[in-house]
Amino acid sequence: LRVLDCKRETCKKEVEDLNIKEDYLCKDCLDNFKRILSLLDDLEINYIYTSALVRGLDYYTHTVFEVVSKKLGSQDALGAGGRYNHLIKDLGGPEIGAIGFALGIERILLVLEEKEKIRDTEVFVAAMPQFREDGFKLLQRLREENISSEIDYCDKSLKGQLRVAQKKKCRFVLILGEEEKKERVITLKDMQKSIQKKISERDLVKVLKGYLKVC
Repeated sequence: LRVLDCKRETCKKEVEDLNIKEDYLCKDCLDNFKRILSLLDDLEINYIYTSALVRGLDYYTHTVFEVVSKKLGSQDALGAGGRYNHLIKDLGGPEIGAIGFALGIERILLVLEEKEKIRDTEVFVAAMPQFREDGFKLLQRLREENISSEIDYCDKSLKGQLRVAQKKKCRFVLILGEEEKKERVITLKDMQKSIQKKISERDLVKVLKGYLKVC
């Protein structure tokens, strides 16, 4: 499989002639991959799909990825990783799926234009499981507005997510539940004052920025 990762033009031509398609994927694998691409599209995250991307270790399952920068020339990868569903069990632990990646610190420093002070998480997005994708969209929206925010990645209950937010010492929690979905609002909870109120989706960012300036 390493031929798929070959940088020589002759290798690339050979790989193109193979005409690798998605037909070899099992149905569950293909459905999982389509969900990932759909979520990336919803979040408006740019990506390039290629069937020729491989990793050097064989414990990966499902999706693998690379994060690249045009500023680095041919060795353009800032980091890479993927999904592995069986590795923890193979090492003697329980059968728990996971995702991991490695970053090249030196390469990141090369492309870093300016250093920013790391801020504490200001806002935590707590979404019921059926509204997880809406939660990710909201998270992306907040980050694009330069609001330091986080979300749960472990399918915890709403109460469990609130405990995580409290542990992280987040000032505000945005709650997405069935009632909020019906009314097209977001519940904003102030964790310090233990008060909450509903805010329209349209006005959310403006209201949040107003609170954060006061904070």
